Order: sequence, then structure tokens, then C-alpha cells
Amino acid sequence: MMPEKKERIITPKITKSFSVYLREQEKTAATIESYQRSLTSLCNFLGNEPVTKRALISWKEALTQQYAPSSVNTMLAGINTFLSFMGWFDYKLKPLKIQRNLF
Repeated sequence: MMPEKKERIITPKITKSFSVYLREQEKTAATIESYQRSLTSLCNFLGNEPVTKRALISWKEALTQQYAPSSVNTMLAGINTFLSFMGWFDYKLKPLKIQRNLF
């Protein structure tokens, strides 16, 4: 039997700690704002539900319906940074493949 994993909930305290971490990493104000916006989007999508790989994939799929692939990848970069910050490496998301036009 697999040991149960502790539920992964994103709290306001965690989001504040992430913001402090980004400043300590000397990220630009624009990057911090972008990553915070991505985290807010994910939190709104999750509601009060815990973070799961399935929920993250569903969020990614929802983003692809609303945004261009490059915008989705920017949001995924922010969330992957957050997931690394939390030590939730097994939940990281792969970026979308973007086909480039050759002239």
C-alpha cells in the first residue's frame, strides 16, 4: 500500500512566501508580477481543492482554450517555478510545443 501524501493546498501565506522568494532570487518586478498572476489563475481554477497532477493538467488544458501557446508557456513557467519552490517536483508541467513558421 502506498503511503498517503499530505494534501497540497496553496494558502495566502504560501503565496506571500513565494513572492518573497522571487524577490530574494532577484527576479524583475515584471517577472514577479507575471508569476503571481499565474499563481492567482491556478488558485482561482482550483477553488479550495488541493493541487494534484490531474488538476494541473486540467488547468493547462483550460489555458490552451483561452490563450496563445506562448502565453500558456509563460504561465506554466511561473507555476513550475512555484512547484519547485514548494518541492513538488513531480507535479511540474511540460510546456506546449510551438511550431515556428519558416520563411
